[in-house]
Amino acid sequence: MENRSSSFTCWISPKRFSALRKDIPSVTAQMLTLQLRQLEADGIVAATIHAEVPVRVEYTLTTYGRTLSTLLRGMRNGVNNI
Repeated sequence: MENRSSSFTCWISPKRFSALRKDIPSVTAQMLTLQLRQLEADGIVAATIHAEVPVRVEYTLTTYGRTLSTLLRGMRNGVNNI
């Protein structure tokens, strides 16, 4: 859990799928794809598709996602202080 939350809270610049996989090595490609789709549907993540060969997709936190990032960071700091 700590790896996932720290990856989420430190996600400032756009990241490609492969970079997210490296940040969370315990997640399968299928699960990451499902989670990214759900986060996009919930308005937390935005996907930008670049018309290149091969297709390049970059994921960024939306404004709403950044507010959640701040919240998660505070929660993590609170847990670490216990």
